[in-house]
Amino acid sequence: MEASAISPAAQPALELWYKQPAPDSDKGWERYGQPLGNGYLGAVVFGGIEKERIQITENSLCNPFRPGLNNFAETYIFFPHKAVQNYRRSLSLDTATAEISYTADGKTNRYAQNIVFSGVTKYAFSNFLQKS
Repeated sequence: MEASAISPAAQPALELWYKQPAPDSDKGWERYGQPLGNGYLGAVVFGGIEKERIQITENSLCNPFRPGLNNFAETYIFFPHKAVQNYRRSLSLDTATAEISYTADGKTNRYAQNIVFSGVTKYAFSNFLQKS
């Protein structure tokens, strides 16, 4: 019997997804935030609607009070969105990309945020889109 390999294109995408943002708390950070990183720089993405929180880490920092935690910065981004529909927060394990998307305030516009880390450049990239 001959073993056959599945081509990468035929394999299902490995993805975690959620229908709501992670709580903006220590528990939310620890259990529900989406971790991203490139071995040098990392982040936890919460997927907030009115307020997005991105917790950033960097591997050369040391916290003597909480070993293993090397928090570099907390970034908050504020959006004018209140009532949202079709919320989706996902983390692709294949591409190490986080995406948050939803429609807001009864409009047909779709909002999306993508965050990706580059191992080559040691940078993180984020873009925010409004799709009509």
